[in-house]
Amino acid sequence: MKPGPDIETDLANALERAAEALGLTCARLTRVESAMSALMRLAGPAAMAHCADLQELDRSAQEVASLAEFIGQLARRTPDAVLVDVTDVTRNIPLDDLARFLGRAPAQAPPPSQDEEIFFAEDARVDQP
Repeated sequence: MKPGPDIETDLANALERAAEALGLTCARLTRVESAMSALMRLAGPAAMAHCADLQELDRSAQEVASLAEFIGQLARRTPDAVLVDVTDVTRNIPLDDLARFLGRAPAQAPPPSQDEEIFFAEDARVDQP
């Protein structure tokens, strides 16, 4: 389900939501990396053939964290007067929960402690046209 009626918000808020989403994704990647590392240790020497893949996962997590920081910096430097229609912008995002997360107006956003629990809660379900 996509955001309902058109929601116009300032660009700074939209960028901040994107940075927050990337931060949550980075945290998830880091948890997966830790789990994969533990599994590789348990699997023994044969698993070491995939060490480079694990390093790629680590690099991906670092890149996502850097993108979150970059977009967050853009958000903090963007004037509030610039408005965007977040409903229109999120319309083509196939992950419903991500589209809702990005499309919420600031007053709709739950406290950060609740965000991680609901973000991507519906797995990676793709909308059917």
